[in-house]
Amino acid sequence: MDKNLSQIANVVSVLADNQSNIQDQLNDICKERERVEREKYISEMTTIYSEAWSAAATYTNVIILAGYAGLFGLLSTLKEYIIPLGLVLSGFCIALSLVFFVFHEVLKMAYVGVKYSRVFRDLKDTDDVVSKIKSHAESCNIVTNRLWIFAFVPTVFFGLLGAFSLIYFFYLSLVPLLSQYIS
Repeated sequence: MDKNLSQIANVVSVLADNQSNIQDQLNDICKERERVEREKYISEMTTIYSEAWSAAATYTNVIILAGYAGLFGLLSTLKEYIIPLGLVLSGFCIALSLVFFVFHEVLKMAYVGVKYSRVFRDLKDTDDVVSKIKSHAESCNIVTNRLWIFAFVPTVFFGLLGAFSLIYFFYLSLVPLLSQYIS
């Protein structure tokens, strides 16, 4: 009888150890699953953020270019009514804003070109071409989006300064003309 009880105790002990091992393995599987899901979520959020930021930057670039066209058109239309200092100051600020904008776009184009030439050179040594291109595109978008703000601030600042100085000097020229008609 003691022998049977001893064997039953051994079986129970083995079952308890196995249950503990199974529980540990289940915990490890759950932790790995959570890690994979977290990495997937971070990757998806990075992609969404990168694409949204790129779309916003593209839209802003279109607005800025339309603003330049409008400002230079207004500047050429009002040039006979504005004093030379106002014309030069407004034109200088608008041109400086345009230089910041174009300089950033050229640097971005060069960076992206160099980055993608390296990507396509490195693709010869890999089997997972799609994920490699996607990974490089995401990192490239993140870098260019972070640098974009450094061009955006001076571009907008000098553009608005040029626009407001143009309006101000036009106002200064408009006041004497209006006073002739009022008197």
